[in-house]
Amino acid sequence: KEGGFSFHICGRWRPIAMHRQRKMMCLSRSGLFALAILCMAASSAREVAAAGEVDRADEHLESLYVAPADREECNLDQDCDDWCIEHGAGRRCGCRCPKFASDADFACANELRHCQALPRNFWGGGFNMTAKSFAKVCKKHLNLMVVFSASSCLHCTDFEPAYRWATPWMQAKGVEVGRIDVDKDKEFADDHGVTSLPAIKLFQKCKDRGVYKGVHSIEAMRNYTEKVTGQTYAHLRTSEEVARFAREHPISVLGFFERPESESDEVDDFSEAAEELKNSHNTYFGMVTKKDAMAPYKGQADSFWLKKSPSVVIFRNLEGGGEEDQERDTLLMSEMNSRLKDWIMQRSVRLVDEITNANFVYYESLKRPMVLLFLNRTRSNRAELRAMKAVAKRFEGKLTFGWLDGVQYAGKMSALGLTSDRLPALAINTMQHGRFAFPPTGQFTESGFTLFVEDFLAGRLKAGSQAESEAG
Repeated sequence: KEGGFSFHICGRWRPIAMHRQRKMMCLSRSGLFALAILCMAASSAREVAAAGEVDRADEHLESLYVAPADREECNLDQDCDDWCIEHGAGRRCGCRCPKFASDADFACANELRHCQALPRNFWGGGFNMTAKSFAKVCKKHLNLMVVFSASSCLHCTDFEPAYRWATPWMQAKGVEVGRIDVDKDKEFADDHGVTSLPAIKLFQKCKDRGVYKGVHSIEAMRNYTEKVTGQTYAHLRTSEEVARFAREHPISVLGFFERPESESDEVDDFSEAAEELKNSHNTYFGMVTKKDAMAPYKGQADSFWLKKSPSVVIFRNLEGGGEEDQERDTLLMSEMNSRLKDWIMQRSVRLVDEITNANFVYYESLKRPMVLLFLNRTRSNRAELRAMKAVAKRFEGKLTFGWLDGVQYAGKMSALGLTSDRLPALAINTMQHGRFAFPPTGQFTESGFTLFVEDFLAGRLKAGSQAESEAG
């Protein structure tokens, strides 16, 4: 290239300016061999090390199959897909958003998409395994994360970079990563409740700890690894620690015990719930036993978290949101009439949250009818969301409420009998009884939403398209 060239070293493309070329020394055969050994050692060290950068993973992935000059030419082209079709044959490349290796999310503007190498099936993880070898393998590893994928699953390859680059971190924390090809071991996957791909399950001492319901990204899997291998709950000793903990997790559960010696039964209940939910990807527990730490939050006014000890307070936080977006529930443990774990699980979902491909499995696992509001993100939707939140509070526990980007998820709208050219739009989706679309004449207000939900719960709605719902 004019002004410089690319020197491929240790799996990375390194641009080197022309004026520096004179300073480079020519290496002998033995020198090149030594350099190759050094590269292999450096590459191995990078993979074993528990530290790394997501951006570096992206760069490394892009350099695997597509030459830098080709990438640059593609990036300058107005239509990445056309370029890949014309020039990418045989190179296993495709158009992706810049950060797809870290979040497998392709929802970016067309002008940001660029040509990247497509990862291979089963590229990530520590080793491949089979149903036959599972029993032997799980006995060798205290913590075993099993990633269920399939050779025939094209969508699964999108997550391979995350598996590959998260594995060293997980191994450094004592969590091994095994891979199962569901095409070859479908019965094994069925036996373990795997209904969609890709899926991740944690096994500890060969005991099934359930499906991982978080995002399949490097950062999310690293956080999950630290959670399942760390302490069951944090001991919070100052009011500042309490305030920070309440805000820093998607779901923060705080147990307040002024007299832990005389409240030992309640402390045990809290500890048991924390242990049972330790493998939940988004729920974190903290215990407060010092009066000074809880003093700023104790009082009878509604603004205070704590009215009386012992109590449990659960916070639902919106990523990137402020205090006005935080939702809170308080349980006085003397009034508890069910298992604490059940109370926490029922309140671990925000009343109304954004639903994406990354968290849809989690909402689906709640096994409730889903009230889905499709919005146009280019305009303000505060009124519709405020109305939906009021209705969600009224019918809490009976249905799940969420909103989606109507432009990005136009395909889901079509499947529910809606059209993406009419936003906002609303529908109720159930696995058992089909889909129920909000009629075009319906009002996107609290009263309009309430009437629609009441008709659904009473069985007065007809499953089908908007026209059918309206006629019914």
